[in-house]
Amino acid sequence: MSADGDDPLAILSAALAFFGELVREVTDEQWEASTPCDDWNVRDIVAHVVVNEALMTALVRDEDVAWDSDINASVLGANALATWRGTALAARDAFSAPGVLDRTFTHPDGDADGMRLLGARVSENVVHGWDIAEAIGSDKVIPDDLVEWLRLYWLPLAADVIDSDAYAAPVEIGVDTDGAGRLLALLGRSTS
Repeated sequence: MSADGDDPLAILSAALAFFGELVREVTDEQWEASTPCDDWNVRDIVAHVVVNEALMTALVRDEDVAWDSDINASVLGANALATWRGTALAARDAFSAPGVLDRTFTHPDGDADGMRLLGARVSENVVHGWDIAEAIGSDKVIPDDLVEWLRLYWLPLAADVIDSDAYAAPVEIGVDTDGAGRLLALLGRSTS
C-alpha cells in the first residue's frame, strides 16, 4: 500500500485500508483480546473507530452530530467488518466533497479545519490499527508513507497531544527507535 503524500485523500484512503486490513485479520477468538489501550479489547477499538468515523462524516456533511462519549460495541452488529467498511467509505466520500478540507468546523475540542479533522481520522485509523495488530499478534507494520505524513501532521501539534485526553502521554524512546516507533511514542504507545 502506498499513498501520495501530497494528496491527503490518498493518505486517508491508505489509513483506512491499513485499519481495515487488520480488522479482516481478527479471528472470532480475538475480538475480546486485550489491546495497548487500557480497558479496551479489539471489539471496543473497532467500535470506537466506527463511531468516530460516523461522527466526523456527519460533521463534515453539516448533519446533526450527537457527541456522546459512551461507545457501545453493539454498534458493530453481526458483521463488524461490514459495519466498519460502510463508515470508512462514507468518511472517505465526505472528506472528498469539494471544499471540505478548507472549511472550518465546530468540534467539541474547538474549531478545526477539514485538514485537521482528516489528520485526526488518519491518526486514529493508523494508531488503533497498530493497537489491533499488537493485540492479535499480526506482523503488519505501519507503511512508511503514513508514518511520514503523520509525523509532519503532528509536528506542529505535539503540545496538543501532551495536553489532551485523546492519547496517552508520550513515552520515552531509545535513540535507535524507527520512525513508526517515534510516532507511536509521541501518541502514547510503547513499541518495546
